[in-house]
Amino acid sequence: MKPQNVIILWGVVTSFFLAAVRSLSRELDGDFEITVVASDPNSWYPELLDKYDLVNVSFVSYDSFNVRKKLKYDLMIITSWNFKKYRKFARLNSQTCTIMTMDNQFRRTPKQIALLSSVFGPIYIRKLMQFAFVGGLRQSKYAQMLGFTKERIISGAFSYDDQIFRPEAAAIRINQFCFIGRKVAVKGLDTLLSGYEIYRVLCAQENVLPWDLVIAGPGALPRKTPFGVLERSYLFPEEAAELMASSKCFVLPSNFEPFGVVITEAAATGCLIIASDAVGAADHMVIEGVNGFIFPVNDSRGLAQALLEMTKFSDQQFIDGEVASKKLAKGFSPDTWTKKVLGAYQLSKSK
Repeated sequence: MKPQNVIILWGVVTSFFLAAVRSLSRELDGDFEITVVASDPNSWYPELLDKYDLVNVSFVSYDSFNVRKKLKYDLMIITSWNFKKYRKFARLNSQTCTIMTMDNQFRRTPKQIALLSSVFGPIYIRKLMQFAFVGGLRQSKYAQMLGFTKERIISGAFSYDDQIFRPEAAAIRINQFCFIGRKVAVKGLDTLLSGYEIYRVLCAQENVLPWDLVIAGPGALPRKTPFGVLERSYLFPEEAAELMASSKCFVLPSNFEPFGVVITEAAATGCLIIASDAVGAADHMVIEGVNGFIFPVNDSRGLAQALLEMTKFSDQQFIDGEVASKKLAKGFSPDTWTKKVLGAYQLSKSK
């Protein structure tokens, strides 16, 4: 039993989202149709669509979306509960199987506490959404606090493009760390630069040859780069995959990262991972001491020690770590995403 008319109410379109939609379109049978409502195309590089073979998929901008348009949908996928139009549409189509994706971690913010304390807040969300499709463990805990039962919570909401992010993206992997992301404070770049400086001192003390660090992404670093750091600008997904696949370890030192799809992308290329404990995806993508390390957020010395331990890995440890990373990433592949979506739909029809 598969849906024939699907609507996806989304925000900004990305490569990992399009890979998931492509996978879903390939799995559906017969005369199906997928409608994607998203933000203005100018905010998400509309040329992305040219790279994806999307069958029977149409796009509508959020601004022009008519919530009262009378069409019967078998399946509705909604990004969170933050969009007023999407909430209204879900309310008007309450008979449709509705899956809500969420990357929220419970952080005890005033807004979250007010929502949970409200008599109607969690009940209202559960009435609109049949399933919570969460990023991982931290989001699952929040979904449970909102009142979703375990059978109504699905993990693995954020996929990656497995046709781009794969080990074969580069031929040779070298002794090198890399970071890819926006060069903004929340990504923990001060911690990264300070930690890398400490790391080079530790290497000298232990007579270990240090690795270089490549930092790539839009924006500018907060200060002058230390020796051994190479700065690059924005990378297209194919370029990012090549950098990951040619590096031995990906580093994500974020001060806050609800999930962090970039971690699954790096793991899919076979990269080993070092991440702060603020990164949600680290719960799923890092096996401590096997394919990487998790260090305390904002702890430059803790990061430096993790970098040093990675540098001292044996050849066999790298082989084992690469195998582990690729295996862990498969749990978030587009095909796995599609199976979970269709599994929820089938469960809704069996009730």
